[in-house]
Amino acid sequence: MDVTPLLYQFIIGGSIFAVGLVIPWRSGDYSWSKPRDRRLLLSLLLTCLFYLLVQSTWHLFATVTG
Repeated sequence: MDVTPLLYQFIIGGSIFAVGLVIPWRSGDYSWSKPRDRRLLLSLLLTCLFYLLVQSTWHLFATVTG
């Protein structure tokens, strides 16, 4: 089972996603102290985690059956 493409996708994509979260946070555009911002950040992180789980499941399914 070769997970190299999956790892590459999530290392590169995760790095870009992290930079996209850190830059606005450092500039003060959002804060964990505001409930609306917390909800937005939590939804972004949970969506990313959901995508990781779905993509990993399909990758595993493709490598086991094919």
